[in-house]
Amino acid sequence: MTLSQVFGIDPQDAARLERAGVHTVPDLARITDPAELSARSHVPLESIERWRASAQIKAAAVRRWRRLLALLAAFTVVLLGAIGVWSYKKGISLQLDQAIQYYNRGNALLDDGHWDDAITEYRKALALKPDFAEAHGNHGNALDDKREYDAAIAEYEKALALKPDFAKAWYNLGYTLGDKGDYAGAIAEYRKAVALKPDFAKAHNNLGVALDKVGEYPAAIAEYRKAVGLEPDSAEAHNNLGVALHKNGEYAAAIAEYRKALALKPDFAEAHTNLGVTLDQNGDYAGAIAEYRKAVALKPDSAEANDGLGYALAEQRKFDEAIPYVEKALRTMAGDPNILDSLGFALAGKGEYRAAISKYQQALRSGPKMAIIHFHLAQTFQQAGRKSEAEAELKEAYRLDPTLKGKSQ
Repeated sequence: MTLSQVFGIDPQDAARLERAGVHTVPDLARITDPAELSARSHVPLESIERWRASAQIKAAAVRRWRRLLALLAAFTVVLLGAIGVWSYKKGISLQLDQAIQYYNRGNALLDDGHWDDAITEYRKALALKPDFAEAHGNHGNALDDKREYDAAIAEYEKALALKPDFAKAWYNLGYTLGDKGDYAGAIAEYRKAVALKPDFAKAHNNLGVALDKVGEYPAAIAEYRKAVGLEPDSAEAHNNLGVALHKNGEYAAAIAEYRKALALKPDFAEAHTNLGVTLDQNGDYAGAIAEYRKAVALKPDSAEANDGLGYALAEQRKFDEAIPYVEKALRTMAGDPNILDSLGFALAGKGEYRAAISKYQQALRSGPKMAIIHFHLAQTFQQAGRKSEAEAELKEAYRLDPTLKGKSQ
């Protein structure tokens, strides 16, 4: 915009100012010596001072406007950035919310025993959030329930890679290894769980179970004691402690633990059975029979309770009453060597030696290293007048278990 177009400057004065080097409004605003310019351009000083003041006002307004535009531009950049971040976070948040919904739905289905449906939901959650450690862990639980042990182990390992201090995942990994029969592996994982969470009662209990399985009874007892110390109302832990104490030869202590379990849970059929076993071992046959009867009443199809009751009755020479219980146990666990041994014992007591020998021999095909069955077979051969066979079986029984030498034949 020329000077003649602003502030009403006469075209002749504008031309004089331009010859003096003042071409634009900013040039007017920058005049520092109006008198000198007036003398040089022959433009009245009063006009120059008036136009300079107007130009400076206009220049200041332009500068304010430009600053405002700059601020608006900066704000726009920040706003657009914030909108972008918000949009990104909102998308992530929605994705996380959806993953959690799938995870919770999977948990509900798992609790109801719908394993396949639970697995589907966990996989949806993990597709949205692959680093969801808890979803990997519970996916593993569902797979373990389906006995897909290797797949379950893979999920637990993913959970632990994401969250190494995930005590429950170490526990579940130990549980699945135990299901596979890898008790040494289970022991290692349970130990990691209790190292991370010393008050993890179930982990102490299951560590005791795994130690019991490998014959480390004192160590198992120590873990069970920790479990009952943490959860005194756990009937299961008291029962398991009783089993380990029995195996360690501590019958009185075992009986005390079974009674604690039953005080907490009177309908605990397994604890009644285990109490029966220990009372029988301790010579209290009447007490054993009473406990086995309670177990059978609570759990009629329990092979262990029926077999225990049958054997205890046979020990009391109640052979006719004993045999139906043992046969019922055998229908539940066909071919089990311990139950076949009980049936052989009852049949031999009735004088049915041929049938008893057949049952013992059948038992030994499944459990050839079970010394007590060799011992019972030797007794029956002796009763049947087959002395050489009796001597051979007795020799094998003593070889397998020298402590049987003190047992009455």
